[in-house]
Amino acid sequence: MEIMRGFIEKLYFVFISVLLLVPALGYAQVSGGFLSDNIWYSKDPFFAGDSIRIYSGIFNSSDLDISGRVEFADNGELVSASDFNVEAGGNLTRVWADWQAKAGEHKISASIVQVQITTPGREGEKIDLTNTQTQADIRQIDLDTDKDSAGDEQDDDDDADGVPDKIETQIGTDPKDPEPKELFNDILKSQPEGDFDSDGIDNQDEVSAGTNPYQATNVEEYIEARQKPKDEDKEDLFEKTIKLFPQSIEKPAINADNAIERQFAQYIEALESKKQEIKGYVARSERGINLPQDEEVPFKNNRFLQNIYVYFLTAISYALKIRLLMYIAIIFLVYKLIKLYINKRKS
Repeated sequence: MEIMRGFIEKLYFVFISVLLLVPALGYAQVSGGFLSDNIWYSKDPFFAGDSIRIYSGIFNSSDLDISGRVEFADNGELVSASDFNVEAGGNLTRVWADWQAKAGEHKISASIVQVQITTPGREGEKIDLTNTQTQADIRQIDLDTDKDSAGDEQDDDDDADGVPDKIETQIGTDPKDPEPKELFNDILKSQPEGDFDSDGIDNQDEVSAGTNPYQATNVEEYIEARQKPKDEDKEDLFEKTIKLFPQSIEKPAINADNAIERQFAQYIEALESKKQEIKGYVARSERGINLPQDEEVPFKNNRFLQNIYVYFLTAISYALKIRLLMYIAIIFLVYKLIKLYINKRKS
């Protein structure tokens, strides 16, 4: 009996101790902490040198108001710390740290280093939250030399000078530093027999045709370029036409021509875009790719008329570029008006 009584007394003591500890354990840990998607940025993507704000969110689903401090780290090194306060009842707050991004791999994380109760009557009492550490957000941060929102690893022309990085490395210029066009022209003149873009067309032939010897040109583009009149030919033609006018109106005529050229530029761009669109349809048809039924395509089932349409758009674009036909029409119209006026005066 004495043994049984001693065992019951010990069991009772353990039971009472557990009952007394349960409230203490309940206050020792509060349901709250970081959100699941717990790291985000003021802009994304971002690149080396950008000023970034790193964000995280803290929630509090308990019935206690809490406050604390969050530390943001980059590769384990402290970036900044931020204080927070979150009211009870499922509220959340946002915390952040300002950071200067650097090239390379980074592991961005945040952790709650201290938290306490701020509910009246229990201020200052230390507690633990259920989620005090974020997952590390691993980022490989790239440079963006030309600020075109494409990282250098994906950008084939880092300095946006019109010459691909691979070719700049080949000819000895700096792919991270934009070079003047004059330098590239001098390099072309020094190596006329070369083929910098490896498209099978010599540098001097591309320069003669007006294609870019630093960008690969296919055969169709090269042939088309060879058939087009050169810009200098158009300028000579315009200058010869202008010389037919008296000197007093030569400058106003040039100014007017420049204004018309700017106005025509948008129409020329639209015509070229439409031409490339039609050529794309033809190319897809030749490869056996069926077009969607609801896609509007001029002469959809007639490749011959589509080719005629492309030539027609090319002719209009060419006429707008040289503007000579327009000037001839204007001169003819002025001549007719003057002749009509003279005939009316005579009558």
